[in-house]
Amino acid sequence: MNGKEQLAVDVFSHSLGFMRRHLLHHLTEVMGKQPEAETIRWIITVPAIWDENAKQFMRKAAYKVRLTLQYSIVCEDIMIIILLVNA
Repeated sequence: MNGKEQLAVDVFSHSLGFMRRHLLHHLTEVMGKQPEAETIRWIITVPAIWDENAKQFMRKAAYKVRLTLQYSIVCEDIMIIILLVNA
């Protein structure tokens, strides 16, 4: 950002955070009230060829912006990672 080096996990976190804020803002406008973020099930798609380390990277990025409560591999909470298979 601003010409400075950033860790990849921080760049992904900022992107996920932007999408989170944008969705919550839109839902607030549509519903007339702000939804509780904890009631939303977040789904992130990743390429099926990604190994467990790459998936864990996405969990960590999501955790940093509160899309998930933990970034443990075994954790199932408010975020799910779905494998995207190329056709």
